[in-house]
Amino acid sequence: MNRREFLGSTGVILGAASLSSRQHAQVNSGALANDGNGRRIVVAGSGAMGGWTALFLAESGATVTLVDAYGPASSRAASAGETRLTRADYDDPLYGRMAVESYYEFERRNALWGDNLLVPTGQLLLAREDGIGSINRYTEVLAASGVEGVEILSTPEMEARWPQFGYNEIVAGLYTPGGNGATTIYARRATLAVAREFERAGGEIVQSRALPPAPSGDSIRVPLEDGGFLEADQVVYACGAWMSKLFPEIIAPKVRVERRDVFFIGSPAGNTSYSFPSFPAWAYLGFGYYGFPDLDGRGVKVAAPADRNSLDPDTDDRQANPYVARRAERFAREYLPGLAGQPIVETRVCQVDYTDDRDFIIDRHPELNNVWLVAGGSGHAFKHGPSIGTHTTDLLLGRPADQEMLSHFGLS
Repeated sequence: MNRREFLGSTGVILGAASLSSRQHAQVNSGALANDGNGRRIVVAGSGAMGGWTALFLAESGATVTLVDAYGPASSRAASAGETRLTRADYDDPLYGRMAVESYYEFERRNALWGDNLLVPTGQLLLAREDGIGSINRYTEVLAASGVEGVEILSTPEMEARWPQFGYNEIVAGLYTPGGNGATTIYARRATLAVAREFERAGGEIVQSRALPPAPSGDSIRVPLEDGGFLEADQVVYACGAWMSKLFPEIIAPKVRVERRDVFFIGSPAGNTSYSFPSFPAWAYLGFGYYGFPDLDGRGVKVAAPADRNSLDPDTDDRQANPYVARRAERFAREYLPGLAGQPIVETRVCQVDYTDDRDFIIDRHPELNNVWLVAGGSGHAFKHGPSIGTHTTDLLLGRPADQEMLSHFGLS
């Protein structure tokens, strides 16, 4: 009997329909029960995956310590970028559902915290002929996820509404309005807000590097780089790009870490046409370029395609590569023509930890029953943070877990 068969036989897996409604209810209302009382849990990593997990565990009554080498939302962390997009346009309906569930939790928390973390930018996908199939599939998933107001547009319709874009080779577009389908989140601010709420829920944040776990009787010991250690009943490692370094035999063969260079191109003086609400978040399907409108006067965000360079999140510097900057400028001249000749006013370099199939990893350590590994953000974990946190909390506390997520997110 393998692990999933065992979980199923013990009642951990329920029917998909009941799980979907239960998960949606939990993500929108916080912890269902105070069933974490008496549990000592350590969560290593305060990004999207670890931060939401720690928060939900603390709100469930567990005694939770959140450990991070550099602290929440440090400049080395993938979750510390200024903006991320919640979007439900996926090939896989599971991710569409998770994105919508997570959006409602972001929205609920934003209202509670009053942090103005959400900007209803919407998103425009621009497609060549070879992208029509993707647009049709995304439309199906958006509808199944309950997203309304989605439009498939011809090139003339897009040119009339958004003349700021270049339409060479573009034959169709998919527009998803702001709300549960496509909303921009101030990511760094949201990560800090989750950490603050975790502390308000009674959690403790320790700034130190967590090392690989060691069994300690019925407990688990988390050594710290400064020579100390934490003792816990259960441990979650959700350390993003650091997971391959912590678990070179388990995670490194399944996850690769790559750098991403991001550029902010300044809007022309006196020109607000590239700012919200005149300009949406956007992506050119098949080109590898995507971006955001000019928010807070920081310029239009242009994310260039990956150059497949690896990145060490501890030691590599975060200066953008000049040759990638030139690519971004050439792209802007053709596809954001009103920005031609405008300077790059900011840059950012972060990392993406990819699995081959882009699925997350949320599973037990193969040798330590009370250690859980959460890895492989694959460039889209931030928008799913609340759903990932809910699922991981369910697994640790022995609640009924989502069958579809179990089947997608295993180590094997």
